[in-house]
Amino acid sequence: MLTTESYNEFITNGFLRIPSFIPQTLLLKLHALFDELMDTSDSVGKVVHENKGKKYVTSIDEICKKGNLAALELLGYPPVLKLAEQICGADFFMIQEFAVIKNQGDENPVLWHLDMLHERKGQCFTMGIYLDDVEEGDGALKIVPGSHTSGKTICELVKEPYVEVPAKASDVLLHDM
Repeated sequence: MLTTESYNEFITNGFLRIPSFIPQTLLLKLHALFDELMDTSDSVGKVVHENKGKKYVTSIDEICKKGNLAALELLGYPPVLKLAEQICGADFFMIQEFAVIKNQGDENPVLWHLDMLHERKGQCFTMGIYLDDVEEGDGALKIVPGSHTSGKTICELVKEPYVEVPAKASDVLLHDM
């Protein structure tokens, strides 16, 4: 799964892109799941943003409760479990299943933020699953390498150099919370 080199890159930089991690069959099931979940008439567990008369779902919480088993299949996918164990150890547990959705044309920015403020007692990470391609300058995640251990505030971090992380559908982006 993770090589010593890629693990060290994750620990040092606070993020790691793993290309082509999700198999095509599971990717298609996840696309179908999100096609179902994007219905703006049902806003339970969703944040819906309106721009120029059009509604966009920008986040969805508690996906596993929605009835479609694709999210559970993803969480039980052996390479996902192995990856979590490599980073967190054998006694890992999931604390949240949540989707951030970037829609072309919604003009809804994702502002600079820290994912979670916590005292480090072990590893904690977010796994971004890419269902579509994303390019630099067009929605790719911006990260300040090493910010996860810098102790700097968000006001300080926004002034630091950042990298954009383009991704392809089926890629996974790990980032330290």
